[in-house]
Amino acid sequence: MDWHKPLYIGEIAKKNKRKIIHAIKARKIRVGAYFICLAFDQRELLEIYPVYVLKKKTFQ
Repeated sequence: MDWHKPLYIGEIAKKNKRKIIHAIKARKIRVGAYFICLAFDQRELLEIYPVYVLKKKTFQ
């Protein structure tokens, strides 16, 4: 998994940045966490997904 530098994090999440990143890498569900990635469709720029979709086989 690649992370964009600089990584943009909300004000509330800044306190627990390391814990959140570790949980996402471990594919643990974090309520209220989302990731932004490049779109699969050429007509779109970005897509926003809740972290729980990382559990689905299509993302593995």
